[in-house]
Amino acid sequence: MDLNKLAAVVAALCLLAAAASAGVLLTMESQTPGQEGQAQQKIYLGGDRIRVEAENSGDFDVVIFRQDLGVFWIVDPEEKSYTELTRDDLEQLSTRLQQMTEMLKAQLQELPPEQREQIEQMMGSQGLKPVEPTFEKVASGETVGDWTADKYVGTLNGVKQVELWTADYRELGLKAEDFQVLEEMGKMFEAFSQDAAALFKVRTEAGEGHFSGLPVKTVNFSAGQPAGETVVQEVKKQDFKPALFEVPEGYKKETMSDKMQEE
Repeated sequence: MDLNKLAAVVAALCLLAAAASAGVLLTMESQTPGQEGQAQQKIYLGGDRIRVEAENSGDFDVVIFRQDLGVFWIVDPEEKSYTELTRDDLEQLSTRLQQMTEMLKAQLQELPPEQREQIEQMMGSQGLKPVEPTFEKVASGETVGDWTADKYVGTLNGVKQVELWTADYRELGLKAEDFQVLEEMGKMFEAFSQDAAALFKVRTEAGEGHFSGLPVKTVNFSAGQPAGETVVQEVKKQDFKPALFEVPEGYKKETMSDKMQEE
């Protein structure tokens, strides 16, 4: 902001300091086998709100979570529009997903046994609902970027789903409380699935079947083969302007209910 008078500059800075929220910025890169280039992600954690920016192959997507308002905004900068997602919308999606699962199960009964078993394994024992893997610590003291990390392997129904390297929050200069908004976001997903909510749990100690710390490297697996890798490039404390967690003025609003009624 350009101001001509020093007094105005000082006043503006005072207002900014009062309004800005101290937070955490995570910068990450993801790579998918068979795809050229890397996807870039930035996650802004600002107290009771989150902003996620993802750029991949020229596409730029933004998701904002506002705990204080109880909403997600899926922002489309290219179309200058946004979709609002509430807890009620998640409950409706959950109902639809359950209906789809029952229909799929009925269709599976008409398939040959081997093909049916293969699809059921892909779905998992809980149908299409996301389920948290069981984690086991397999190594300590490994180096990932600038950090010393513990390695965990996550399995589901005996099949490896993910490898994680986690760093202690203190080594990153952070506190677990800096990520508490993730748990609050997970509570909204309880309307969708209890298992989904568990995925957002902030863990400071490695309990039975769980990992602790912040994942700084993640390798996902599919059918026993690496299916994608995400590495944290930078973690830093930063003050954010409130506008970062708002939908830009003039964007057209759409609701998930509207979209479902259009289908």
